[in-house]
Amino acid sequence: MTLLLMEAQYTDQAFAEQWLARPGCEGRTREPLPVAGALFDHFPFLLYEYFATVPMGAARRVALAARADGTARFLRYQQSRGRYEPDRADRDCAWLQQFATRQLRGDLPAGTPFWQSLATRHRQLSAPAAAGAVLAHTTTEAFAALARSPEPVRPVTESQSHLYAGLTFYQECFGWKEDFLQGHPSQLVSRLLAELDAPPAPTGADRAALVADAARRFYYGGLAEHTLGAASEQLCRALAAVTDLPPGAWVQRLVGLLRDVRGLCTDLGRIRRDGLARARGAASQSRPPTRGGAAPVTPADSATPAALANASAAAARYLRREQEPAGRWGDFLLLGQQSTSWVTGYVGWNLAATGTAAGSLAAAADWLVAHREPGGGWGYNGQWPVDVDSTANALLFLTRHGAPEPQRWAPALDWLLSAQRPDGGFATIVDPEPWLVRFRSDAGDLRGWTSSHPCVTAVAALLLAGLDGARERRGALRAARWLLDHQRPEGHWEAYWWTSRLYSTCRAVQAIGELGRRVDLPGAAPGRARATAWLLHSQRPDGGWAGAPNRSSGAFDTALAVQALCELGTAPPRGDAVALAAAFARGTRWLLNHQRPDGSWPVEPILRVPRPQLADPWKQTSWTESIAGLDVVVEDWRRLFTTATALRALHTASLTSDAVPELPTGDL
Repeated sequence: MTLLLMEAQYTDQAFAEQWLARPGCEGRTREPLPVAGALFDHFPFLLYEYFATVPMGAARRVALAARADGTARFLRYQQSRGRYEPDRADRDCAWLQQFATRQLRGDLPAGTPFWQSLATRHRQLSAPAAAGAVLAHTTTEAFAALARSPEPVRPVTESQSHLYAGLTFYQECFGWKEDFLQGHPSQLVSRLLAELDAPPAPTGADRAALVADAARRFYYGGLAEHTLGAASEQLCRALAAVTDLPPGAWVQRLVGLLRDVRGLCTDLGRIRRDGLARARGAASQSRPPTRGGAAPVTPADSATPAALANASAAAARYLRREQEPAGRWGDFLLLGQQSTSWVTGYVGWNLAATGTAAGSLAAAADWLVAHREPGGGWGYNGQWPVDVDSTANALLFLTRHGAPEPQRWAPALDWLLSAQRPDGGFATIVDPEPWLVRFRSDAGDLRGWTSSHPCVTAVAALLLAGLDGARERRGALRAARWLLDHQRPEGHWEAYWWTSRLYSTCRAVQAIGELGRRVDLPGAAPGRARATAWLLHSQRPDGGWAGAPNRSSGAFDTALAVQALCELGTAPPRGDAVALAAAFARGTRWLLNHQRPDGSWPVEPILRVPRPQLADPWKQTSWTESIAGLDVVVEDWRRLFTTATALRALHTASLTSDAVPELPTGDL
């Protein structure tokens, strides 16, 4: 990275010398140049690692051309704001485009498709909002042409498009007041004017009179957070687009920008809540809006069969829409990379349980089978080491869905069984060395990562409990005994990788129930009774559940609790049947009332990554919300994990209702 920064500084210096020596520049002491270090306009070295075969001399010339085009875009932006005379902008932009062309002509022969693309994009400079992405695409295409390597072009240009969309939202937040007063068009200004019931084209005096009300709407009405949330989502999509490429400087820069956007959003949210608390009194202080949007305003009085069917169909449609053409799903962002293999297995398993979207499931199964690692199973994604949790979730889907060609994925089951620890439990990580390298950790104490984990053991036990075969039965019994031995006296199971103990509790209850229907399992009945008591006791007054005492009810936690109660309801402990049914119904209503209009559910940080030596992460209270590093918590930003969990919960609820309408069996 240091060498790349040096190259960027060289580019800035070399371009500045040419810019200040151009015809007509004599006597000017201050030039309206972009700030050196505005990396996305003129730092193609961020992309160099994707095209490392390009000679450095050619890369420098591409960088100079990109610097010139970025300056032209900046001048057009200044012109649109009335800060740069149109005639002067035309003259200077013409010089910049000629300069950029000269830099590239020697390396890229005339007549190639690149030049036609460049000419088109130079014409688009008059629309500054769109020009950033298209000029960045030009840089990528130049690198690809020089490297004769077109493979990275699509993911990189997709990432660039999302980046500039996110930057547009981000910049609108910073410049909203000037845009509002000067009448500059932006989505944010249009929304402010609409919320203020202002005339379509207010005069300058009208705008000045409205600016105080606009500020209140912007800061205290949640509009600032909403806009930054949109910026955050675009940056997440920018990272997701390059998940299959080796992580490098581009990803690091996106991660840093995402951290800044989310930090600002958190600060603005705190300001908004503090202001509302002062205005209304501390008693009326509202909870910050959960990421992913607000719930519908019309609550469901009861979980009717029709309501359950409609909500389930909407959730399945959302999952289907978010599936990639290749058949996989992707969610979360750890170290700037999204999970694909693990998430595809989890979403596919939950979606398959509903009997919907058969075509989507077949495509997902084919993708998983094709991307199994030789001699093992699956990892977080194709670039991460194979791990037990990802493999167990993928196998839950493939074995329950009836994926074709079992000989292609059966070795993953052999690998998983070989990973069972002597105590009967399972740890996610079998070989910690690649993980230490990935997270840049020099920890010598690895107890946390390599000990048996309740959450992972429960998933593996659930998988093995549903399979036939002596090996699988022995493995399931050993894992179930480990779970019963590690149940907390209160009735729950702790979770290593999750912020909520409801995940491990739900999977443990399901695994013990599944195995108990096949074999005699000593200790299962008392364990189920303790789990029932804990779930009933921990339900919130609003009908939902939360993963920790200091958190409000959440969709992920509530969906897991509803699933667990459904399993416990198949053979309820004596005296708990009525209370269990009531809690189940209230939890189901909570899910119906908090579904988003698009069919998904709001999300919050649910996944955590402890440092290797931390054996009991549930005892640690301080975690950093970040997608990079250790001791962090992460949300499922695409809302796939939470939505798949809630969909399964609603489906289990529908099975307990009378005369439930049939859900479509084909693709939704």
